[in-house]
Amino acid sequence: MSSASIQNVRVVTPGGIVDRDILVDETGVIRELVERGTVVPDATTTDGHGCYAYPGMIDVLTHGYGEHHYSDAEPDGVAANSRVLLRHGVTAFVPSVLSKQEAELIPLLQKLATADKGDGARVLGLHSEGPCFAAPGAHKADNLALPTAALAEKMIAAADGQLRFVTLAPELPGAEAFAEVMRDANVGMHLGHSRALPHDVGRYVDMGVDAVTHMFDVMITAKVSELGVYPVSLPDALMAESRICLGLICDGVHADPIQVRQLAQLPIDRLFLETDSMKYTGLPPGRFELDAGVWVTTTVDRATRMDCGGLAGSTLTSDQALRNLIAFTGMDLARAAIATSLNPARLAKCADQLGSLEPGKQADIVLLDDGLAVQATFVAGEPKWEKEPAE
Repeated sequence: MSSASIQNVRVVTPGGIVDRDILVDETGVIRELVERGTVVPDATTTDGHGCYAYPGMIDVLTHGYGEHHYSDAEPDGVAANSRVLLRHGVTAFVPSVLSKQEAELIPLLQKLATADKGDGARVLGLHSEGPCFAAPGAHKADNLALPTAALAEKMIAAADGQLRFVTLAPELPGAEAFAEVMRDANVGMHLGHSRALPHDVGRYVDMGVDAVTHMFDVMITAKVSELGVYPVSLPDALMAESRICLGLICDGVHADPIQVRQLAQLPIDRLFLETDSMKYTGLPPGRFELDAGVWVTTTVDRATRMDCGGLAGSTLTSDQALRNLIAFTGMDLARAAIATSLNPARLAKCADQLGSLEPGKQADIVLLDDGLAVQATFVAGEPKWEKEPAE
C-alpha cells in the first residue's frame, strides 16, 4: 500500500482526545500524529468528516456471529466473520469454543487452527472456554473435565501454537500442573465457571491466572445472613486482587449497570470488554442448538438464554458494548478505549502492535460519529469497511 493520511478526525489516545491527522506508512503502521491539514506528498488521503478516530476493538471471547458458531468448526465460519465484524468496529478477535469432551475438543481445535482466517479483522488465536470447569453454566456438564498436564499438552498441540486463551476453574485438582504447561506455552489463563474460595484468589494469580471471564457470571456467591457480617464473595476477592484484569459482558444483563459502575471505578488497567457472542448475533431473534440437547433463544444486543432461563452468552456486539459502557458509567471515550482495545491487546500479548493509536503501532482504526456509531473501519491503514451513505 502507499502511505496514507486520515484527516479531520479527533484521535482517541490513551492520554486523551486530540485533533490531529494520522499518518500511516507503507507497511500499515502509524508514523505520527500531526497537525490537522498537514500536506503529505504522495499520500492517499481520507476525510474523517470530524469523526472520532478510535482504536480498533478487540474481542477475546466470542463464540460466533450471524449464521456461524465456531464450535461447529465450519470451514468458512471464521473467515466470513472476520469480514462482517468490521461493521462493529472489531479489528481483531479470538474465536472461542465451548467445553467439549477430549475426543471432540482436540479435532475441533485442529480444524479451527487450519481454517481460513479471512481478510478482515485479525484473528489473534483461539480461546478454549473450558472444559476444566467447576460450574457448567450453559456448558454441558457431561463435557467438563479435570485439568491435567496431559490435557494441556494435547490442546496446545492440536491448536498448532494458536491457543491464545483458556478459561478454567483453577481450584480443581490438577490445575497447577495444567497451568504450568499453559504458562510455559504463553497461553493466557482466565478464571471462570469457578467455585473458588475468595481467599485463594491470590494463589491462583501466582499460578498464572491474569484475567477473569465474564465477571459476576457463574460465580457462586456466599450466603448472606441477618447476623451482621456480610461474607466476602469470589467477585469481591477478584475486584480486590490488583494483579487480575476483569472481563465484562456489558449488555446490562450479565452484569447489572450498578455492577458495571462498580467495575468502572477500578484502575483502568483492571477492566476489559468481551461479548461472549453466539450464533445469530447481528440477526433477528432466533433459536438454535448450542450443544447436543441444549437449546437457546436469542434476543438483539442482549443475553441469550437456555430454555430453563439460564444465561448462554449474548448477541452483544463490541460497538454496542462500548455505547452501553459509556451510558451506564459516564466514562470518557479515552478511558473506554483502554477497556475495549488496549487491555485486550495486553492480555493477548500484542499491545506493542495493537490496542491504541500511537506511533509505531498498526493503524487499526475505527471512525465513530458523535453517537458512537461505526462509520468506517481500517486494518493496517487499509479501508476494510465503510457505512453506506443514507439515501
